Amino acid sequence: MVVILLVLIYFAFISLGLPDGLFGAAWPIIRGEVNLSQEMGGIYSMVTSGATILSSLLATQIIHKLGTGKVLVISVFITSVSLLIFPLNLAGFSQPYVYMCIVGFILGLGAGCVDAGLNNYVALHFKASHMSFLHCFWGVGCMVSPIALSIYLTNGGSWQQTYYTIGFMQLALAIILIFSVPMWAKVPVKPEALHDGDNSVKLTNSQTLKLPLIKTSVIAFLCYCGYEAAMILWVPSYVIEVDGRTAEVGAFFSSLFFMGITGGRFISGLLSEKVGMKNLARYGCIAAILGIIMVILPFGEILTGVGVALVGAGAGPFYPAMMYRTPESFGVAASQSAIGLQMAFAYTGSTLLPPLIGLLPLKYFPYCVLALALLTFILSESLNFRKRKR
Repeated sequence: MVVILLVLIYFAFISLGLPDGLFGAAWPIIRGEVNLSQEMGGIYSMVTSGATILSSLLATQIIHKLGTGKVLVISVFITSVSLLIFPLNLAGFSQPYVYMCIVGFILGLGAGCVDAGLNNYVALHFKASHMSFLHCFWGVGCMVSPIALSIYLTNGGSWQQTYYTIGFMQLALAIILIFSVPMWAKVPVKPEALHDGDNSVKLTNSQTLKLPLIKTSVIAFLCYCGYEAAMILWVPSYVIEVDGRTAEVGAFFSSLFFMGITGGRFISGLLSEKVGMKNLARYGCIAAILGIIMVILPFGEILTGVGVALVGAGAGPFYPAMMYRTPESFGVAASQSAIGLQMAFAYTGSTLLPPLIGLLPLKYFPYCVLALALLTFILSESLNFRKRKR
């Protein structure tokens, strides 16, 4: 039973990544069909992220009431429906962009609950290695959907077919998950997670915000996701416009960052039991700081690429490591609300900080990333120190 449930959780993490990687790849085609400007894709992403933030904040109350299994089924179903109705004849609507944003908002609502629920469940019930591997599989989902789009387009298909294919895959997963609902309550919580007394009363978001370490934790998530999203958004432009490289090199450096994140999470999954999640987060921050210094210094194209990959590899372990340590840091009673708050701040950072960095001249982009990476490291180490002191 546990093995079956774990396999389904892995598929659910892949499904989380599929929509994240699809829209950006399809946007140049979509906006051409309905005559939209480039920046409107960014507004759509902010609408979707805003819904995900809202969903993350509401996840605590919903999951406490319905349970992780039922919430997962509902959320995956909402995601599948959103993907299936998104590619309807956009040109046939009088306001196609408004329709897109409404569907994007619904898509974000589904994604937030899935992410918050699964992260907390895995942290409470499974080994540390699974958390890293699962987030690595999210990266696999992000990579698969653009590849699927490319295959359809190469063979004379359309972006709509890709959305329908992924939407039906999500719908099939939702139907399978219905039969798994009884399993979720039968997997016991890890003994080491039950260290903080009475876990029967679950804390709300407002109660969790009063805990002494939570503010440090959520700001660390905001800074981390801010510099991760900034790297994704601005690395190609920086390489092309500031370093004077070609567009092909810019695209390749962007892929290096994704490879670094995926590889970093895979390696951290292998090392998690020996090294420990606290050390993985620490060493990851240090690696990211060293990587962005390599990008700043005039070491040449090859070492700049190595630096970009190193930032990704260092960033990879931080998110799953910090998520996994949440029950240990705040207790089982507060873990679901703490993870919901962490995710809400994480999405806030990835939504707001990259555009703010974009207001500055592009040459200052890596310095902003360095500042955020340093702040992430200081906050996470402060969390460790204050926890030891308590």
